[in-house]
Amino acid sequence: MNPSVPLFPHFREITLADRQIFEQSFLENPPETSELTFTNFYIWISCDKSRITLINGNLCVAAWPDNEPPYFFEPLGREMMDETIDACFSHIPRFSRVSEAFAEKYFKGRKDAAVEPDRDNFDYLYKRDDLVNLKGKKYDGKRNKIKKLLKNNIPIYQQLTQHDIGDCLELIKKWSNQKSTGLCFDEPIKKALKDYSGLDIAGASVRINGRIEAFTIGGELNKDTAIVHIEVANPEIDGLSQYLSQQFCKNAWEGFTYINREQDLGDAGLRRAKLSYHPVKLISKYSICIG
Repeated sequence: MNPSVPLFPHFREITLADRQIFEQSFLENPPETSELTFTNFYIWISCDKSRITLINGNLCVAAWPDNEPPYFFEPLGREMMDETIDACFSHIPRFSRVSEAFAEKYFKGRKDAAVEPDRDNFDYLYKRDDLVNLKGKKYDGKRNKIKKLLKNNIPIYQQLTQHDIGDCLELIKKWSNQKSTGLCFDEPIKKALKDYSGLDIAGASVRINGRIEAFTIGGELNKDTAIVHIEVANPEIDGLSQYLSQQFCKNAWEGFTYINREQDLGDAGLRRAKLSYHPVKLISKYSICIG
């Protein structure tokens, strides 16, 4: 493990230079939940106010967000895990967004811990082929919207490049104003765009009449699953978000079986939208408190 990571109880902020540290941990312990990517840890720093420390050789990330009590994510590593968990609890008496496998392995039967499902943070998992082909009656609405887009526009789908970042930042400014999103949606997207070349991610854009009207960013979660971190589309153009999603899954993620489209954060509209694509599974996560 990188010696620059401070030993517990000392912490420091996550930097772009830490990508290799995190990715090595993920190679040793392939993740299933969307939180466990370097991209998500990094771009959400301003909202999560997260910091890293090293406990028993395990990389541990703690968060001090403004809108909820502080918590640890599940430790990255598997050395002396019971002792590592107790050390975390001695500092912050809460884990959040932990995977079902982690909760089952380390907290089953533990009488001093309350384990609660966190529905707002469940991930939506889809078959890639379903999102590409949109077959069957249940996807009629998606196909019709794409047909409407193609009838009224000539969209140009392209791989996202560094040259496109300025246009994407302009779009997110317009999108934020129309959607009335809060700071903690805008800032992670801007951070992903500004540090695009330094992150192990792929992106795509859609231009209409020469202007970028939609873009998306994703990456590899594990050998079977790609993850979509960000999807922004001009809401005034009907069918654009459906077209962007279909094309990105088709062109960027060939060879993957599944697509993880992250959580809905308890937003009713976002939950309806994610359910409308008919996930094959909701990936459970848990909040665990002690005392």
